[in-house]
Amino acid sequence: MTDRLTLYKAISKIAYGFIFILVHIKIGPFDFLPDFVGYIMIIYAISILKDECKTIMLLKPLGTVLAVWHTILCILQVFGITSFPFSSLINITVSIITIYFNFQLLTDLSLIAEKYQQTDEALDRKFIVRRNIYTICMTVIFIFSYITLKFHSVPEDIAVIITSIPGMISLIAMFLVVSALFSLRKKFRDNEPSQKNSPNDFGENTQQNNC
Repeated sequence: MTDRLTLYKAISKIAYGFIFILVHIKIGPFDFLPDFVGYIMIIYAISILKDECKTIMLLKPLGTVLAVWHTILCILQVFGITSFPFSSLINITVSIITIYFNFQLLTDLSLIAEKYQQTDEALDRKFIVRRNIYTICMTVIFIFSYITLKFHSVPEDIAVIITSIPGMISLIAMFLVVSALFSLRKKFRDNEPSQKNSPNDFGENTQQNNC
């Protein structure tokens, strides 16, 4: 088991990593909260949480791909390069990886939350519900954007309106995920084990799951 201070730092890194990814403060081509920094923070946290969840380390290669891609994209934007070979195919691939990465990460975080939350809490459900909202909205945006790109049958202004609604909902859902992460982080501020994770009379944990 990972000590509570280390867990506190890991969950903090994921929360702040998502803030870097979700919030954009730009002056010209420069983003003062670049996405690649957020992914690097999350990758680091994943390595810390490897003993807490069996499946979370499977996300490290995908997180590395996203970090490298957003680093390249940041450099291209600084030099004003907006078009490059196979850009459409790359963007489609990155979108699929991003949706899956966030889906699985939030799934793993829900399992960690379930392990440490009190019996009367539902922090794990918050991660699951917000994960589902985000995934549905981003899948709708991805499918509609692909159809628009492929067939050019939808006027651009209508396409913007249709994609902006699920885009806004998914953004709100992810900010609520950040809020849930800060709530989870509070679990590790003290040295007292949570009620759900306390040992029973046989010296075994009462909560068992995949993490």
